[in-house]
Amino acid sequence: MRHNNELEEIQIIEKYRNIRPFWIKNDLEERIGTVKIRRDSTFFGFGVRTDLSEEDIRQIFDLIENEINFWFSKTRLYATVSLEYIDIAIAHDYKIEFSRYKMLLEFDEVENLAPYEDLNLIQFEERYFPEMVECFIDAYSGTIDEKIGMFSATIAHNAIRSIFEGKFGEFKTELSVLYVNSEGNLVGASLITISEGNPLIVIVGVRRDDQGKSLGRKMLSANIELCKKFNYDQLTLWVTKENSSALGLYESIGFKKQHQIFSIYKY
Repeated sequence: MRHNNELEEIQIIEKYRNIRPFWIKNDLEERIGTVKIRRDSTFFGFGVRTDLSEEDIRQIFDLIENEINFWFSKTRLYATVSLEYIDIAIAHDYKIEFSRYKMLLEFDEVENLAPYEDLNLIQFEERYFPEMVECFIDAYSGTIDEKIGMFSATIAHNAIRSIFEGKFGEFKTELSVLYVNSEGNLVGASLITISEGNPLIVIVGVRRDDQGKSLGRKMLSANIELCKKFNYDQLTLWVTKENSSALGLYESIGFKKQHQIFSIYKY
């Protein structure tokens, strides 16, 4: 693998300072894939040409591991791979930690929306930031996403701030919604960015005491109508496979599984 200076510039611009991007090249110096290696020795997000054999991909796994072992002395490796690589990864002694689905909603296939006119839905305002962090901590407490480290109290402040700063695409206040109850307390929020040209729900949550009241469905319904208003025709999100309640909600509205990734590890 060879470090690519052009990607290093993109790395700096996007502020991913803890990531080292590499090209994967064959003996003819042709680029056959990419991999990003984190400075804490986790590698993830690699992709290769579709014409490569399983043996080629196994050799790429070896190449990546050798690169990591050259720079670090860690005893555990982590990776995120797509469904098409998971059998090869398992054969390479990796174990699955969890998996996530990328889900797509085409607005001409929407169903089971809920009226939301009774909710006091507002756009993001900076003064609500502390309450929003508390809201999401409460909403995700005890869930699979807290357990696997996707969202927890320890990362909440920086995770939400990173959404506003554009790490997950351009944050759109006009598409996002906050729900403030009659007492003036923030009860739920759904935050949207534009990623790859389309709206992406980065995070949605409702305080635990207010769950089970269709508030999540109502906020999503509002998100969808706002996206339509601004002439978008689809919406995407990511959900952890084991989060059956969220997965069921999204599928009932019309979201369809588009892509599956696996978080894997190896000692």
